[in-house]
Amino acid sequence: MAEFKKLGYPLLIGASRKKFLDLFQNRVVNEREIETVVAHTSAILNGAKIIRTHHIENGRRMIDICQKLIENSDGNH
Repeated sequence: MAEFKKLGYPLLIGASRKKFLDLFQNRVVNEREIETVVAHTSAILNGAKIIRTHHIENGRRMIDICQKLIENSDGNH
């Protein structure tokens, strides 16, 4: 993501329910919500500005938590 951030555009991440997420837990598509939230959290904390998700409520909650973490961080994000 660091290389994409250098381009200066807002980063959009759409990891929601993607196949690569089942590499970790071998889940079917509709059972990958936790994996989706983890992937999106990592992306937001590493500079992504936009997520595409199937579960809006979980996405909103995750963004709210990430914003609090970033606001209270030591400035590294």
